[in-house]
Amino acid sequence: MDKNKYRYNNAVKRILSNKAILAVILKALVPEYKDSSNEDIRDKYIQGDVRNSIDNSEVQDELASSGSGVEQGAVTYDIRFDALLPKRTKKHSKILINLEAQKNTKSLSYKPATRGIYYACNMVTSEYSTVFSHSHYEKIEKVYSIWICMSPSSKQAGSLNIYDMNERQISKHECLKKDDYDKLAVVVYHIGEFEEGSNGDYNMSEMADLITHALGKDSSPEEVKDYLRTRHNIEIDKKLEEDIDTMCNWADVIEERGLIKGREEGVEQNKIENALRLIANGKLTLEDIAECTDLPLERVQELAGKKTA
Repeated sequence: MDKNKYRYNNAVKRILSNKAILAVILKALVPEYKDSSNEDIRDKYIQGDVRNSIDNSEVQDELASSGSGVEQGAVTYDIRFDALLPKRTKKHSKILINLEAQKNTKSLSYKPATRGIYYACNMVTSEYSTVFSHSHYEKIEKVYSIWICMSPSSKQAGSLNIYDMNERQISKHECLKKDDYDKLAVVVYHIGEFEEGSNGDYNMSEMADLITHALGKDSSPEEVKDYLRTRHNIEIDKKLEEDIDTMCNWADVIEERGLIKGREEGVEQNKIENALRLIANGKLTLEDIAECTDLPLERVQELAGKKTA
């Protein structure tokens, strides 16, 4: 990996490992924390040091596995930590959380959600002998694998999808309590602010705002630091300041986002040119042209109006 990209990736992982930032993420994405304050999540519930693959070599689950993210039979996570539940019971006391920063998803042969399921399953398996043993499966703690995609296309930006477990009653049978089967969830968020009218609640909007401003905009280091201080009351210590300075040397990310934007603009221009040729040909209706070119009907009508003006 290029040295600058390596330094950028490391800085992003360390920034996302900050407990104050993690508190905003958990409050938004993990329902168990939605009624907790950011301060309580940061100081009371996130346990010990947050481990990441830069500062801690042991952030992995040892399994007989192979594939992307797996080295010598162990899955290595970007960020991995446990958080105490605000409402603990005799059987359940914490949630296991994995957070991944995925820089480029366009070139991948798989979807982040699919890899997230694999990581989450590994986390569940890793609980054997540490959380439960023998046949005490009732003690399995819930796991979350959260994926933040750093360079989304314009269509992806601001999308937030959650993949979790639900019960379907097909015929009459015993209905289980949710915590008996709800053991795994995967969250995929493509950096960007939520559109008006989305299904996201206030906590989710705050998280999207934070991640977008801290990691997803072409801002100067001082702008990012000022935003974190004033909007989210996050203390900027020397280590976080250094990582923000490194991250805001955006050269490789700006180039990547520029390439994505350029490709999208090229595709859009090609659609417009095809639509104009079909309009000039006059054999198809505007509705048919919209369907053929994958352009909105309103855009085709606008092009036809300019053509005849």
